[in-house]
Amino acid sequence: MVHLLVPHSMPQAKRQSVSEGVHQALADTLGVPGNGMFQLITAYDETNIAMSPDFLGVPRGPNFVFIQISVMNARTNEEKRALMRAVRTNLAARAGLGNEDMMINLAESDAANWFCVVK
Repeated sequence: MVHLLVPHSMPQAKRQSVSEGVHQALADTLGVPGNGMFQLITAYDETNIAMSPDFLGVPRGPNFVFIQISVMNARTNEEKRALMRAVRTNLAARAGLGNEDMMINLAESDAANWFCVVK
């Protein structure tokens, strides 16, 4: 499950590129099926985000995207690093976003904390 926070001013086509880039990274690195996309995309404007423009000493531009990926805690550190690399690479290629334009957070939890009907 992925939650993307994108600027309200970001065009729909670019939002779609971000969404597809994140999903492709999940498919390529963690084996998520192509039809296994489940994302919540929230558009924010300057009235509902509080962030220093130079958070952690890096200037953040108007296209800043926050990506939170919820996963079961069954992934190795190598898999998690590969996922983050793939997300950064895909968003640079597909949406023109630099590393300074994104923050990625993996939220891990035990399988006991999940429920979803599956076949």
